[in-house]
Amino acid sequence: MLLIVAYQAGNTLGRRLLQGEKKVRIYGQEVQVKAEIKAIGSYSAHGDQNKLMEWVKGAKKLPGKIFLTHGEKEGMKALEKRLKKETGVKVVLPDYGMRVEL
Repeated sequence: MLLIVAYQAGNTLGRRLLQGEKKVRIYGQEVQVKAEIKAIGSYSAHGDQNKLMEWVKGAKKLPGKIFLTHGEKEGMKALEKRLKKETGVKVVLPDYGMRVEL
């Protein structure tokens, strides 16, 4: 049995295993999935959107800019919209390879 204890983003090996794929590529080699795949979501250390909003709003001084770099596109866009609406802070969803001067 393979027990997955954290969130698995789309198009990752973990997500494909959870979705029941019977053959996957690992290090370039096709592998037959023979293990029973199970997931426990309660061990994830990531906060949900409400907890993240609470954390940002609890800051003594709001940041000038927030970069969202971890998560799936749809979720990040929803959080971006909510952050802008509720805090007025500028939010950036950087593209791969984007350079930013801080």
